[in-house]
Amino acid sequence: MALFLMVLATMLICAIGMTVTLLLNSSRPGSGLAWLGAIGTFFVLILQWIWFATDYNGPERTKARDQQYQAESAALRRELDESECRNTVAAFVMSQGFVKRSLKSPASAVFPSQAVASTQAGQCKFVVVAYVDSQNGFGALIRTSYVASVEYLPATREWKLNSLNM
Repeated sequence: MALFLMVLATMLICAIGMTVTLLLNSSRPGSGLAWLGAIGTFFVLILQWIWFATDYNGPERTKARDQQYQAESAALRRELDESECRNTVAAFVMSQGFVKRSLKSPASAVFPSQAVASTQAGQCKFVVVAYVDSQNGFGALIRTSYVASVEYLPATREWKLNSLNM
């Protein structure tokens, strides 16, 4: 299909280029400029064919590039999952969302800039010890300590709360 479109484009460029060149120079009979324009158009077409021949991606090359892209993508996903399985900061940040869900006033929640402790407790499992300042049912700002056990699930790329003690 790409080859057919290339041939069609070449024919169209050639016809337009020669017609325009001849029309522009028809006012001066015997002018050699008409043939110079036709030769210029032909030169452009040659360059276009060279470009196409060197850049053409046949079905085999396209399939090979797709396979290479898929392999590289899979490797990057594995690398990301492995780094996420060691990321204690991400565990702390994700624990904040789980803690907010259990608060009476989640909009008032203020977390410290870093956890008191965030440690890896196994493959993709973490224990986060931190605190949150939030309003209680009476509107008073209360500091509450919490211990959250969270887990990163590489298969779904989601975080799971295993336990939360506040």
